[in-house]
Amino acid sequence: MDLKTPNQREIAKAAGVSVATVSLALRNHPSIPETTRVRIREVAEKLGYRPNPRVAELMGHIRKNRSVDAFKETVALIWSDIGQAIVRESPSLNAFEQALQQALQAQGMGIQIFYQQPDLSWQRLEQILHARGIRGLILAPLMREDQMQLDWNWNGLSVVLVGSADWHPEFNRVRFNHFAEMGVLLSHIQKMGRRRMGMVIEKGLEARSQHAIDGGFWAGVPDAVRKKNAIFELHGQEHEAFFKWLYSYQPDSLIVGSPEVLRWIGKRDSLPPIFLRSLEGFEGTVPLPGIRQNYRELGQVASKQLIGQLQLNQSGVPARPLQILITGELEEPDDDI
Repeated sequence: MDLKTPNQREIAKAAGVSVATVSLALRNHPSIPETTRVRIREVAEKLGYRPNPRVAELMGHIRKNRSVDAFKETVALIWSDIGQAIVRESPSLNAFEQALQQALQAQGMGIQIFYQQPDLSWQRLEQILHARGIRGLILAPLMREDQMQLDWNWNGLSVVLVGSADWHPEFNRVRFNHFAEMGVLLSHIQKMGRRRMGMVIEKGLEARSQHAIDGGFWAGVPDAVRKKNAIFELHGQEHEAFFKWLYSYQPDSLIVGSPEVLRWIGKRDSLPPIFLRSLEGFEGTVPLPGIRQNYRELGQVASKQLIGQLQLNQSGVPARPLQILITGELEEPDDDI
């Protein structure tokens, strides 16, 4: 079997252009018209061309010293179900985005960010990525949808999923270890002598976490709690329904993930100790113990995973997708606060 990869001279001959033009087009250099870049990449793909990562790295160093290119490569970050305003309002999502960008730039790589927009369809986005020669893609955490199906041509694309939501097809993934985090929190609660835990969880979050949150809760509570109605699912403004559940079940400790529930509770007397499932999203509220998830680390690890895939020229849908899990840490407020 002949596995010889065509060189750029052969691509230039087939495309009817110079070798220099091929070299610049395959690096998505702006000096080459976009239509020409697309045509040359299509010719290269038909011939079976695959860049050598070692040669690409060496040439990147040479071009950097000659100040030819600002970036060796540009990758895309896609927020599938939220707009830019929501990301900007969230310190956690901002930290993730900035860490991702900094980690890529440290490797001489750029980033283009795409937010959900009414006039930007998935088909149009696929065309944009192809036209710009982007072969590295990070799919940001889904914040509203439980799952997402994306029918693209994945050949030549290296993809990393971030978050726990269900994607079709499945790719290599970096996410928080919600199951283990719940175990850490429940262990802390039980060390305080609490045995009748309750949890309030937002509608859809169980599915978005692939039931790692509620699964971790049921796995970590005592046997007696598993027989009770210990989880209240929050669908919206169920103020009365929440307190009806609370006074009926009478938990001796309560795990909360919604600032709205804290506002309902306010300064009511005779309520159980409150623990936060994730401290992110509770900025400015009364300090409470909970799990601190590191969104900067999430961005750094996702970028390293994608860089590694690009360097090894790993693209397409993986046969056996891997997962990298990041476990948050328990954080308690200072006694003097």
